[in-house]
Amino acid sequence: MDEAAERKAAFLGEVLEEEPLRARYAAATASATPTHLTAERASKQVAAFLLADWRSRLEALRAALAEYDRKRDYRFATRQGDEQRSWTDVVRRYVGEP
Repeated sequence: MDEAAERKAAFLGEVLEEEPLRARYAAATASATPTHLTAERASKQVAAFLLADWRSRLEALRAALAEYDRKRDYRFATRQGDEQRSWTDVVRRYVGEP
């Protein structure tokens, strides 16, 4: 299993050398390969891209959690949206689920 993860990470690092594929990766909702595995094996340019993408995804998740927390207040509870699943998204990321 570890060898398979290594191969996938190395392949993803190679694929992300091409700019059009980076845009597609950034538009995707999740990656099956952990970012840190690929960043450790990729070129500096790809590693920087992956880390910036990861930060962006975490920032979006942080904002959704903040909105979820805000709407727990009774004054804002009537307008609930996608942020209602943000706390489960955090759990999914923690356990490595896409």
